[in-house]
Amino acid sequence: METPAAAAPARSLFPSFLLLACGTLVAALLGAAHRLGLFYQLLHKVDKASVRHGGENVAAVLRAHGVRFIFTLVGGHISPLLVACEKLGIRVVDTRHEVTAVFAADAMARLSGTVGVAAVTAGPGLTNTVTAVKNAQMAQSPILLLGGAASTLLQNRGALQAVDQL
Repeated sequence: METPAAAAPARSLFPSFLLLACGTLVAALLGAAHRLGLFYQLLHKVDKASVRHGGENVAAVLRAHGVRFIFTLVGGHISPLLVACEKLGIRVVDTRHEVTAVFAADAMARLSGTVGVAAVTAGPGLTNTVTAVKNAQMAQSPILLLGGAASTLLQNRGALQAVDQL
């Protein structure tokens, strides 16, 4: 005959298994949210009342001309522009290579009939776009390529990629 004390551990095993399964599910969901960048978006919102700077002036002109997307490979030299675009509602589309950003801007221009905009960082970021720019020129696509540069305060002081690009 079985005693009630022997049956008790079998019943307590079920809630601990359920707790372990729920914990594993929560951990998997949190990991997926982290990989998708959802935590970063929640914790790093753009302050709508920040001080106006040059990136906001450029973004305001783009917005006034009906630009809805800006294609880029994010870099430090252009981050003020990208933050300002996000603040004004222009969608920033990040690509894996600079030439892809310009090809995407070219496609946007051809499909929408408006100007396609790409922004890339200074130095090699700008030179990587040559093939796509020439392709857009041959197709007579209206694209605007914005290339970053070192801050004027850092010019002639050995700043990263502080070489004239004109």
